[in-house]
Amino acid sequence: MTIGVIGYGRFGKFAVAHLARRADVVVFDTRRVPRAEFPKRARKGGLAEAAGQEVVLLAVPVSALRATLRRIRPHLRRGALIADVAAVKSAPLRWMKQILPPDAEIL
Repeated sequence: MTIGVIGYGRFGKFAVAHLARRADVVVFDTRRVPRAEFPKRARKGGLAEAAGQEVVLLAVPVSALRATLRRIRPHLRRGALIADVAAVKSAPLRWMKQILPPDAEIL
């Protein structure tokens, strides 16, 4: 299994370090990230590739979440499991329900 992670800031790095112990991880970030920063089993990929995995973790600031949801929507697999790490849950959950396809599983 490969997990897609969108965002490689503080929490994204933390999540990737732990996820890569058990699965392959493809990471999308708008910043340039040197290959040496990624743990084994993790690598940088494009937005479509990261969003096209069975499991997608959104590790972007809440202020960027709505735009990110709109950008990833066309690339999501049917029935993909989407999780976010935003501290505030009511607005992100509402946006996910409004923007993501109805068959997306939201965690």
